[in-house]
Amino acid sequence: MYHDLAMNAVNRMTLVMAKELKAYNVSAVALCPVWMRTERVVDAGFGSEDGATETTAYVGRAVVDLATDAHVASLSGRAIEVAELAHAYGFTDVDGTRPSTH
Repeated sequence: MYHDLAMNAVNRMTLVMAKELKAYNVSAVALCPVWMRTERVVDAGFGSEDGATETTAYVGRAVVDLATDAHVASLSGRAIEVAELAHAYGFTDVDGTRPSTH
């Protein structure tokens, strides 16, 4: 319940920020990683082999592509999963994989 509340608050804040900042030519996009590949996750037996986890570099590549996209305003106000951006922009994670949503 609390996770759902927190995620919806972020999504709503992104939408409102996009509307308020549009006049200043500023875009607001919420970037949604799925499952981060941390030491604890890897120690639990999950990693790049199963295609279920993402590194921080994968998220960073999404940020770079958003920041350099001349048409990023078309995405403003949205919460977007990193996998969706990886597909659209054509980037991969550091190990060459493209983790996807589950």
